[in-house]
This record gives sequence, C-alpha cells and structure tokens, in this order.
Amino acid sequence: MITANNEIDNRVLKLDNTSYADWKVFIKWQLVKDYSWEVVQMPRPENASSDWKRANDKAMARLFGAIERSQLTYMYVNVNWLMISGELWKKCMRRHPYQALYSYGGSSGLFVLCPEVCRNISTT
Repeated sequence: MITANNEIDNRVLKLDNTSYADWKVFIKWQLVKDYSWEVVQMPRPENASSDWKRANDKAMARLFGAIERSQLTYMYVNVNWLMISGELWKKCMRRHPYQALYSYGGSSGLFVLCPEVCRNISTT
C-alpha cells in the first residue's frame, strides 16, 4: 500500500488460523520484492553458496516475521533447527490445506473447507 506521502506501507499480514489464502499471496510478493522467492521454491543445494544462504536468511526473516507464534506451535516448528525457508513454506501450506480463495459475483474472500466436504466434492 502506498501512503499519502508516497511511502510504502510495510505493515505485515500475519498468518493465523484464518488468513492463509490471503497471507500466501501477500508474503510471496514480499519475498519477490526481497529477491528471495526463488530460494523458497528450491531445495537447499548440496554446496550452498553464500548468495543462496543470504537469500535464504532473508526469506526466513520475512517468513518468521509474518507468522503468528501460535501457528509455529501448531506446525511443531522448532525455531532452533528449522533453517531452510522452503521447509517453513511447506509447513505453512500443510498446516492450512483446506483454505482456498473464491470469487463470486465480483467479490472475493476466504472460506475454509473441512476434510469431509473435500471428500464429498472429490467423490461426486
């Protein structure tokens, strides 16, 4: 968001139990802006370069700064050993598998599908 003074508003959308669909889009573009989205999408290279490590650290800082503490607990994230941004991204995705964006009549929003609904949809 650009403010009235043409300054970039750096407010962060935090991942919580209801915000995944919006959060993943918001945070992806924040990572793109930081030149670290690419590193989130690739596994850690065998011999990671200092550039890869720097980009990964930048992505980890951005991701951790945009996740509510309660989410880290639900994902069983041990902040002392999880050091690869792509792994954290996957954990967020696995934590919120049933959230999706929808668009209807020109408006968009967020809904949450429970596993039973997903099974019923896939069998019809």
